[in-house]
Amino acid sequence: MMRMSRRMKVGISIISLFLLVFTECFSLLNITSVKAFEKNANILGDSPEEPKDGYYVEFKVPFKEKKIATDKIAMDLSVQDAISSEPNRIGKLNLFSYNSPFNNRTEFGVAELVDAYAGDTAVKDDTTIYAVKTNADIVIDGKIDEAWNTAKAITISNYIVKLNGAEQSVWADTKVMWDEDNLYVLVMISDEDLKLNNGLSNSDSVELYFDEDASDEANANQNYGPNTFQYRIAYNNEKEAGKNYDVAGYDVTAAALSDPPVPTEDPNVTPTPSPSPWTPPTQPPTAEPTATPTATDVPEPSSTPVVSGNANGYNVEFKVPFKVKKNASDKVAFDLSVQDAISSEPNRIGKLNLFSYNSPYSNRTEFGVAELVDAYAGDTAIKDDNTIYAVKTSADIAIDGAIDDAWSSAKAITLDSYIVKLNGAVQSVWADTKVMWDEDNLYILVIINDKDLKLNNGLSNSDSVELYFDEDASDEANADQNYGPNTFQY
Repeated sequence: MMRMSRRMKVGISIISLFLLVFTECFSLLNITSVKAFEKNANILGDSPEEPKDGYYVEFKVPFKEKKIATDKIAMDLSVQDAISSEPNRIGKLNLFSYNSPFNNRTEFGVAELVDAYAGDTAVKDDTTIYAVKTNADIVIDGKIDEAWNTAKAITISNYIVKLNGAEQSVWADTKVMWDEDNLYVLVMISDEDLKLNNGLSNSDSVELYFDEDASDEANANQNYGPNTFQYRIAYNNEKEAGKNYDVAGYDVTAAALSDPPVPTEDPNVTPTPSPSPWTPPTQPPTAEPTATPTATDVPEPSSTPVVSGNANGYNVEFKVPFKVKKNASDKVAFDLSVQDAISSEPNRIGKLNLFSYNSPYSNRTEFGVAELVDAYAGDTAIKDDNTIYAVKTSADIAIDGAIDDAWSSAKAITLDSYIVKLNGAVQSVWADTKVMWDEDNLYILVIINDKDLKLNNGLSNSDSVELYFDEDASDEANADQNYGPNTFQY
């Protein structure tokens, strides 16, 4: 990855309660799945045969090569969260990934095949679970056979918000078993508001990500290999071959069973599910609804610099010198990520991105684009979902964290892609940004509303702002997951 030491020097000054700005990159391994598993795992005993207030999904994946104990496969699960009042999913609940297993193979975890559990948990470490051997004939029909009682449950707890301000409405456990020929996956979903939208990826559904190759080399490669695929099934049993499925050449069997049940062809015949003693995974308490604060609630300081930051948080300014002089209609690629820390937690609880819903750190394609313009064409600085306008300035912008008068000519854009990093956490940071340019520099102002500022071990876990930048915004660069010679994080 390109860093500041490679010919790209960024002038930056932050005036805030803690004067926080990144000078180091963060590691995704700082946020681990195992902590959530151990805290929230709901180990089921005698499971109900049929669901209540949700749905069950079963997968059967045939191996290409027979397996033995100690073998490993790579996988992930993603439960989509849709609600009746919205046309698209509002979030997703992942087993391993905090970002996007669809875009990045390294987000997969590992299932280690064992004859029996060594202890009282199905979790081995941060990125590995145990799949226990079975000799039973598992029927893939969405019902929970007695054979599943021998498998320990793992809570799927990595929730990623896809609609700003949305509250998690789905919870899930999974169990994983194997025999020499197949991997079996059961997912038990608690969801009282099932919705089918335009496309299964936007509906209440479960995605399975699978790679029979769990070698170190495969696990370190962002790209899908010949045995890697995605497969999706909705609560109504509608199925869809996902990314690389046809290429990988697997024949997955899957079934879903829901409550309320999907109507049969005969409207007079309605299946009645059995009473369910299953206790869904713990749901966080619902707070009383309050007005959602926005970054624009933060009053802009006067022309006199306020060295302690704004009254409700802090301001950040970036100045990035271009390697090549710019003209109107030129473009640069970038993203912003505001880390969310609170005084009661030792690590960040979430992050607020400008463009990415996943990880611009791991995937260059998550960057958006700033198109350089002499003046705005309309009343917004947003061109489309992936592009904003940076307006030209002739002012001498002082990088001191105070909001100069020159910034009044730039329109504000709200950062609204919030990604939860601690299960059950509630967003506590909001932010706006403004972007300007001259022929030699890009200028970025970020105004953060955060009344609980915290410095933890490492800036990546503290209240801070990350800038992602690439002077090359060509179609080729924007389609490449890897960082190029002009790409960096600060």
